[in-house]
Amino acid sequence: MRFVFLGDYVDRGIHSLEVIMTLFSLKILFPNCFGLLRGNHETRSLNRIYGFYNEMRERFNDLDVAEEVYFRINDVFDCLPPSALIGGKILCMHGGISPHLKSLDDIRAIQRPVGDLTNCPLLADMLWSDPAGNVAHGLFTPNITRQQSVYYGPEAVENVINKLGLSCIVRAHQFISAGTGFFADRKVISIFSASNYNQEFRNHGACLYVDERGGVTVKSFFASLFNDSSERDEEMAHHEQYLNDDGWLVQAGMEKSNNDDTIEP
Repeated sequence: MRFVFLGDYVDRGIHSLEVIMTLFSLKILFPNCFGLLRGNHETRSLNRIYGFYNEMRERFNDLDVAEEVYFRINDVFDCLPPSALIGGKILCMHGGISPHLKSLDDIRAIQRPVGDLTNCPLLADMLWSDPAGNVAHGLFTPNITRQQSVYYGPEAVENVINKLGLSCIVRAHQFISAGTGFFADRKVISIFSASNYNQEFRNHGACLYVDERGGVTVKSFFASLFNDSSERDEEMAHHEQYLNDDGWLVQAGMEKSNNDDTIEP
């Protein structure tokens, strides 16, 4: 079993330190089994103001130690890969595609570490961009909601899928109450794995399972959504059956006979 995490490991919570130390430990102990992709919160500009920096100052009595731990963790963030390619067909990243993305070699050419994202617009888009159905001509438009990066439309997705020889794109970055969202005829799959997000939203969480043939299955989980476990299990089964309707695999162009399950960070 191999795992790929899609970023945003810190901020907006009370245990960012435990989360990122656990993930770092797993990567060290089992380097070939865990892939940690970079999210937009794995940047100093965000995690200094959205909770992680203040958590460090609260957790360590010595402020010099707090600063040292904070900066060293961010030095690692600067080196995290922006994407993973599963089975040569499923491209994973935190945010999404970019008008600067012409080939997979463009991603491979990114020289890490990258501290300032303004120096690497492709990486910035991969950490920040969002899908949107109302993009002019279905391509790209400025992301006015986040006030940086771009929205990408269905035509842009189709172009990238065809040009890069992909089946689908898997990303995170947006809150999704059902845990899983689809875009562009399910060629883009959005995953939100933080159930009961920030102890404020009673949302589902989800992850994807990719089998050795390239088939994709949604796995859902819940946090205190039901008082009765049988009701919860019934709802979970119904939810997963809906999400895993086999028709979307065909729409996404999944090659079920593909035996290559390699992960290329």
